[in-house]
Amino acid sequence: MKGTFSLVFLVCVPSLLWAQTRPTMAPGDEPPALMRKVFAMRDKVKFTGVRIVQHLEKGERQFVKERIFRDGVRVRIETMDGPKSGQIAVENNETRRVWSSSDNTIREMPARESEFFMRLGKMGGRPSEGRKLRERPILQESDGGIVAGVSTRLLEFKTPDGKVMSQTWIDPVHGVILKFQNLDQKGIRNGFLEFKSIKFDTQIAANNFVIDKPDARLITPGDELKQFARDLGFKPYRLPQSSSWRLVSVRKMEPKGTKVLMQIYKNQRNQVSLFVIHGNLNEERLKHLQGGRTNTHVWDRDGVRMVLIGNLEPEGLLRLAGSVID
Repeated sequence: MKGTFSLVFLVCVPSLLWAQTRPTMAPGDEPPALMRKVFAMRDKVKFTGVRIVQHLEKGERQFVKERIFRDGVRVRIETMDGPKSGQIAVENNETRRVWSSSDNTIREMPARESEFFMRLGKMGGRPSEGRKLRERPILQESDGGIVAGVSTRLLEFKTPDGKVMSQTWIDPVHGVILKFQNLDQKGIRNGFLEFKSIKFDTQIAANNFVIDKPDARLITPGDELKQFARDLGFKPYRLPQSSSWRLVSVRKMEPKGTKVLMQIYKNQRNQVSLFVIHGNLNEERLKHLQGGRTNTHVWDRDGVRMVLIGNLEPEGLLRLAGSVID
């Protein structure tokens, strides 16, 4: 088959693989004190601030300025510039809602903060089964200097040969991550956040954490799935709502005449992606991109190709593929 589909996976798979291959510590080790401080303060810390965040927009990395209000697990983020200027996002420990000023819609999805803290926690967990001791990243702590007027400590994860994988600047008093960057295998930064100003223990009104747009249209991932499937001429193939898997993201793509419907599902421990494809699929390219870190199940149904990719065992992916409904 031709390779028209490979570009889709160049865009979509790296974020999934990062979730499966983030750095881990040695068996029996506890997370460092700085990381424990971040977790301990998560439900307590209160602040307002302005930060710069790197976003991926239509395949291009852009730096966006955001104003953030935080009161424990409640967060409000206002986008101050860029193509999504005026956007407002609010979330608690369970749900994130994003209002778009361009079309007056509110999109509902799982909270990103809770996902970030879950990933951060796994950095202090046990390495995956079979991982060789010499392959474990090295954790180093040092003085991080001043970020947004605050003294910080720097946590770095490095490969055994000294290559930096990620850097996190933490306020040791309030347990707030004031700067973060993640680097790929080539040393290219593919994730970045930095506070430019921050003020702690400020008074924040409770209504800041509610989007007061009564005339806005609410859109859930399930709504997007139905709409995107209609746009592409597909049946709304999906995992059943009765399962433990929650639909968190949907995307449609049409690279060079190939129609692709991408869905991301999560449960309490894992993430899988379901691709519905009409057109050419380079399976060898897919195997190369997954890098052996995830498993893949490919099958045909009703004239379309389906791909399920995730960190489940092959038997688990096979069972999950058998549960797909339309």
